[in-house]
Formats: sequence, C-alpha cells, structure tokens
Amino acid sequence: RATVEAAFRKKKESERRALDVVEHIVENSAVEIQWLADNAKFLNPQYYQDAIEERAIIKQCGFPICNNHIEKVLKQQYHIDLRSKKVYDVTQRKNFCSDVCYSASNHFKNQLLTSPLWMRTKEKIPKFEVNPAPKKSLCGDEVALAAVAVPENEDSNTDAEFAKEKTTVEPKIRQKIVPKLVVNPCELIFKIMQQWFTARSFKWLHNIADETFLGDGVNSVQEKLIQMNINKPNAKENEINQPPRTPFKSDTKSEDSLSLLQVRAFFAGQLEYAVEKDDGAIIKDNTGDVIENADEAVSIIIPLANVSAQKNLRKNIVMDYVEKGFLRLTTVTGLEFRRYQRDLIQLVSTFNLTADTITFRSHEIPFLCFILIIFLAKRDLTVKERITCEPVKTEVSKFLAVFEQTVEQLEVYVIDLCKPFENLLNKPINL
Repeated sequence: RATVEAAFRKKKESERRALDVVEHIVENSAVEIQWLADNAKFLNPQYYQDAIEERAIIKQCGFPICNNHIEKVLKQQYHIDLRSKKVYDVTQRKNFCSDVCYSASNHFKNQLLTSPLWMRTKEKIPKFEVNPAPKKSLCGDEVALAAVAVPENEDSNTDAEFAKEKTTVEPKIRQKIVPKLVVNPCELIFKIMQQWFTARSFKWLHNIADETFLGDGVNSVQEKLIQMNINKPNAKENEINQPPRTPFKSDTKSEDSLSLLQVRAFFAGQLEYAVEKDDGAIIKDNTGDVIENADEAVSIIIPLANVSAQKNLRKNIVMDYVEKGFLRLTTVTGLEFRRYQRDLIQLVSTFNLTADTITFRSHEIPFLCFILIIFLAKRDLTVKERITCEPVKTEVSKFLAVFEQTVEQLEVYVIDLCKPFENLLNKPINL
C-alpha cells in the first residue's frame, strides 16, 4: 500500500510540475531558450499543445520564445502552394505569427518524450534543441492526396500494373459527374390543384349563387356583423331596419355585469374598462375621466377565430405567389394583375389550402398562374379571347412548350377537375 501511495504522489507531483511549466509559458510573453530546453523534460506533446492554444487565445504567438502578437488570423482551413503543387492544412498554423515560428515549434514538439511523466526518472533524458530560425519553414500540415486509377480491362494484369505505375508518376482523380435532373413542375401543380379544387370552386367557376360562399372571408363576415348591428352599437334606428338594442342594466353591480364590461373593453383594444353609475347618466372609468353616455360607446371589434386566421394567412401566401407570377406572364398574355385581382382573390378563397400545398419554387409559379388564367378564361370570355388571338396565342404556345403543354390540354384538365361536381348544376348542395 505504501508503494501505491508513493507512486500516486509521484504522479501528482509530475502533473503539478508540468502545469507549472505550462502556466509559466502562458503568463510570460516570451521565455528564455535555455529555460525552455531545461524544462522540456517535464512536458509531453499534449501539455505543450495546451500551452500553444492558451497563448493563441490571447493573440500571443504559440511559440514560447516569441513575443510577437498574432495580427492576422487565417480564416481558411487549407492553403494551396502553387509552386510545390501541394495542399496544406493551416488549422494549427493559425496559432502562430509566422511560418517560421510554426516550423520551429513543430521541431521542438517532435523532440518531446511521450512516456508517462512520473516514469521519466528511470529513463535517459535526451538533450532538447530549440531552434528559433529553422532552415525550412512550412505553412501548415501537408495533406496527402490519394488517387485511384480504374483500368479499362480489369482482367489484364499488365494493364493494372501499368495503371498503377502511371498513378504513382502522375496521380489523377477521376470525378464522376452526375447531371442535374430538371423536374417538370406540371405533375406537381396538377396534384396540388386536385387537392385545392372544391365544390365552392366549381360554383364560382360557373357563376352559381352560393349563400355559404364568403368571398373575401373576413371582409364578408364583417359586413354581415354590421348588418346584424354587432359592429355598430351606436347606430341609429333610421340607419338599420332593426329594433334598437336595450342596454344591459341591473339593480346592483353584479360580477356578471363587470365581466361583460371587461370583455367589451378587451374587444375594443383598451386596457381599462368603464364603470356605469346607477342612474345611467355618465360612465366613469377607473382613471377618473368622465365620458358622456350619449350613444358614444366604444365599437366592439371581434377578433379573428383561429381557423379563419389560418385560412386567411394561407390565402395571402398564395396571393403573393400569384402576384409575382402574373408579373412574369404580363409580357406573354398582356393580362394585368390589378385588373383581375378581385377575381383571383375570390377564386383562391374557394380553394382547400393546406400547410403543405402553399409553397412553390420559382420555376413552378408561372405555370401555376397560367392554370389560374385558364380558370378565369372559363368564367370570363374576354380572357379566353385574349389568350386565343394573335399574337398572344403564339407567345402563349412558346411559353407552354417549355412545360410540354398546350392551352387545349389545360382546358381539358380543368374540365376533368369539374366532372365530380357536375351534379351541382342541377342540384345545389349545402357545404
């Protein structure tokens, strides 16, 4: 047991001595050459590398006898030497101020012993050399480039040996070039349109009146709320053909009435709510301001429901794509986006938009927009006449030739989309 404890103390003492040497190298900008050579026996390559990295952190050259600062830090990982036609890894070179210090440090590091520190008392310690100016300086660690030559005839031994000798003399790397596949976006757009198209889209396409169709979504809801006298609590009797609402009153200020006032203030976007007196003459809020109660109540603004907000957001995303695509197609079709913006918004509002069908790549947007133009042409004859007359017809044919499509094929595709909903022409359904 005593032997084990003595060995353990010896190990700890060797590690403490090595740490003291590292600490001395880090704290001093430069050490003496003789001191470094004398204390090299207390270090191993790992402790010396730690000292280099600690000095580099404070922008001090990693070579202990150099007091220069690292002014320029290399950003790249590799360096190509055009003269020697070699590639060097400069990861460790970044810790030094120059190639000379890097080479001198490597020369000293390669001399350090790799044996355990606590066992060096029994071995012969060599004499360490510190050369501050080596004859040859390196700019990094050389990267070995391997080359593989594939013989044309694998069965021939002579050809294999010749290829092997040629590889050693003039190494060449054969790279397999894989051509990039250009995917036609038509198939993807067709699948998305099948998911989008609904019965509401069919009704809009054939001008079928649909009471459940909300058009612009939120705007139509707000119009209906105005008609129901929800968004205009201060409207007069002659403005709306409905009996005026009687304000809620109670004999005592119950908790329900206060809660109702809080909800109304929240919908109005106010942080404070008003408190009505018993006589109903005035309303006084908690800040002391007095507000007249003569039909000047704050309008209630109903926030969007979560489902409506998601649908509206998806519609806006698709409309951004459509606007960009129409700008590209203006030179082809001559159709302006502003003129047909309202119809496009109504059409997109009828689609079943999902989170995974509302993003497109740049080469897919023009084809998507042209399909929407085909929808407009089926509803509006002026659009159809526009794209079928010369010289627009020629430009459209050139545009669709890139996608290997024609106007007639797209019209047939739209007809196929409408076939499942043809019964709506004779028997409307409630959505």
